[in-house]
Amino acid sequence: MPVYNGERWIREAIDSILGQTYRDLELVICDNASTDGTEAVCRAYAARDPRVRYHRNSENLGVSENYNSVFRRAQGSTFKWASSSDICAEQMIERCVQALKARADVVLCYGRTAIFREHASDAESYEDGLDLQDPSACARLREFFRRLRFEQRHETESVRAEVVAANRLF
Repeated sequence: MPVYNGERWIREAIDSILGQTYRDLELVICDNASTDGTEAVCRAYAARDPRVRYHRNSENLGVSENYNSVFRRAQGSTFKWASSSDICAEQMIERCVQALKARADVVLCYGRTAIFREHASDAESYEDGLDLQDPSACARLREFFRRLRFEQRHETESVRAEVVAANRLF
């Protein structure tokens, strides 16, 4: 979970990750030198849940490098960039892991997206229109990330970590 000045939403975002039905996970938080109360919130979570690993950058590294830092610190065989302002349904990670385990040719999956401005109860469904059918898994993954750079939605997916690392996508 890369974060910069995310105090407003980060509690709900962390709670939605730690409240997943899939319990065997780690939450890596890289704080990009926040100047609000983000650090205190994250340290409190790390102190009470061993699945949370908090790292604070001594200076702001920029958005991309902070995202890369999260990926480099992660240890699992699957990976998800969790946004500090996203609230995930409680079965999202479990369902994504099941999909990845069920088919070795699938390298990335993600849940449906709903967008909210102020309150999760006001969320509106979002259709991304992705239909990635290229026979090459690498080509599908590259096209997915190319499209998401445009839409800024890369926090929602779960992906096989070795595929991202092997293809130098980040």
